[in-house]
Amino acid sequence: MEKFGTGKYDTDFQEVFFEEYLSKDDLLEASYAGTFLNKIDNISGNSVILLYDFCFTGQVCEAGNFRFIGTFDYAKTN
Repeated sequence: MEKFGTGKYDTDFQEVFFEEYLSKDDLLEASYAGTFLNKIDNISGNSVILLYDFCFTGQVCEAGNFRFIGTFDYAKTN
């Protein structure tokens, strides 16, 4: 978080996915996946961190082993 310049973030609004070879299909279990997953083209690496209700205005795209892939609107569903 420090390298991206985001400051503190309430981890209650975060989801983390880890697989040795992560694919977009691994994110189907994410909260609200049905409302944003089609906007993600490709995932590479072994982990994804999803931050909900967070506004990222920084300019950093990569920091260490992390790469920012974008911001996506989502709809809260039951």
